[in-house]
Amino acid sequence: MKPTAVIVGAGPNGLTAAARLAVNGWRVDVRERSSSAGGAAAARTLVHAASPRMAGLVGAGGRERWKAIARKAGLVEETTKKVKMWDAAQNKHVELPQLKITSSWPVKFVLGDGERGGVTFSTPPAVTLDSWRKAAPILETMLGVADLEVTRSAPGEVCLWLPRETRAMTPFIPGPDEITHIASAGSEAEARAAAVAAHSAFRWVLGRTSEGEVLGERISRAPHALVAGGTGAGKSTWVTWLASTLVAAGADVILADGKGSSDYDGIARTLPNVKCLSKDPVTHVACLQWLADEMEARYAVESARGRQGVARDAQLYHRPTVLIFDEFGAFKEALSSDSGPLGADLPEVDSLVTRILQKGRAARIHLVFVSQTIYAETLPGKQKNNIPTRLSLGVPAPYTLREVVGSDQLFEEAKSIAATIPRGRPGQGIAVAESEVDGEPHAQRVSVPYGFVPGAPGRRDPAVQEVWDKTKTQVFDNLHHLTPRMALAFDAPVEIAERGKKVTPPSSWQEYGLHEIRQLPWVRVTPWRGVDPPPGASRYDTLSDDYAGAETNASAARYH
Repeated sequence: MKPTAVIVGAGPNGLTAAARLAVNGWRVDVRERSSSAGGAAAARTLVHAASPRMAGLVGAGGRERWKAIARKAGLVEETTKKVKMWDAAQNKHVELPQLKITSSWPVKFVLGDGERGGVTFSTPPAVTLDSWRKAAPILETMLGVADLEVTRSAPGEVCLWLPRETRAMTPFIPGPDEITHIASAGSEAEARAAAVAAHSAFRWVLGRTSEGEVLGERISRAPHALVAGGTGAGKSTWVTWLASTLVAAGADVILADGKGSSDYDGIARTLPNVKCLSKDPVTHVACLQWLADEMEARYAVESARGRQGVARDAQLYHRPTVLIFDEFGAFKEALSSDSGPLGADLPEVDSLVTRILQKGRAARIHLVFVSQTIYAETLPGKQKNNIPTRLSLGVPAPYTLREVVGSDQLFEEAKSIAATIPRGRPGQGIAVAESEVDGEPHAQRVSVPYGFVPGAPGRRDPAVQEVWDKTKTQVFDNLHHLTPRMALAFDAPVEIAERGKKVTPPSSWQEYGLHEIRQLPWVRVTPWRGVDPPPGASRYDTLSDDYAGAETNASAARYH
């Protein structure tokens, strides 16, 4: 006889566990938690701890106390009917109005998802769910509890729920064993081969769940990612760690900083294989154009190798390239309101993004979009549908959460999870990833990685510092520089495109449109294989004191 697993209170996590067990030959019995006697007892304990007055409504004596509360809150149904009564003064029967009051009544304790308690109430037909919700402030005052939630539990019943408990999660400090890296490679050629092989093993690590599972998606299966989170939610921590792990796996990284800030200067100076650090809209678009061109070139190379009889599994010899675009939403919003050439070219820029999202996976070219807010216009449906891996950090605005999670079903799950995330505690969020068991997307609360970043200043908690020291010694001290850092030669001569009367011609490189941007060459700005950069290259390097592009560059102010 096959073993049986009983899963109580099957939310998305429970159903995922059930699928895993079923695949391994178990018989699975999924049961509801709230209907059990044990669940009722646990719910009573939770309710009593939060509000003894609310707990005292269920049971002997509770109805009388509730009757006064219900009348004050308007949770009673009043009906009037005429009753015949004998009037001795008139010596006849007369019809007199009689008021009938039907009250709602407390029924039982219930235990909900997330281990929170509630009380169900029977409710007359005229006392609607909307009436209960309007009465919630009065109930909170009279019961001594804040943030009550009212839901319909069954026909003729509603449930008053305690607020979901907000709990901090254990910080996720990944060590060297949890990072895909090529530090053991000997020569540069061996490192390049190892980087090609590492692509199939690399995962977008979204975080660790409360059950201790490290949640992530293989980059070869889910080629692009979307991350949202407000100020102080932990986006920069996740992005810098992601960049570190990508270069550790031998990938090339392009950092497009929509804020035009110095947030990523440290890792661009310190990490190997940061191919470009972009800080202005023109260079952002140039990076997208370069990626699209590189993608097509890789397809052409692979096609030629195929014609030469090279086996398919030997054709994909390219190392992955990943563009991490921070504040992409602000960048798109700025272009949509820009009356200059680049704003006029927004449809073509959008087309570049769509092409890379649709075709990048096979060419090992990947996009990561990071933004404080996500609107429907930020990533249209045909783009967003190609981004299966998504992460929302902190307590998100509803419209951003909806755009991140996608479907209505996942939105309701994610909204419930969001209520459990403490405010002002960065590094926690909601991850949406497809299960490798059932192929369906699931939303789970995670603690995002707080991992080693080369060049990060200061000392940390001794336990954290020990892990970081190991990671530095075993991984980052032995990495190969497989590519130099490049910059856009913004003052190179270009042919200005003719435009209609409504579009002002560009007066400087910061106002270029896509036609001019495509003509600008790239220049190496770091030493490469013992050879210094070309003379004068430092004027194009945003990290150099000689950088000349900011003298008239007010482009970052366009959207900040």
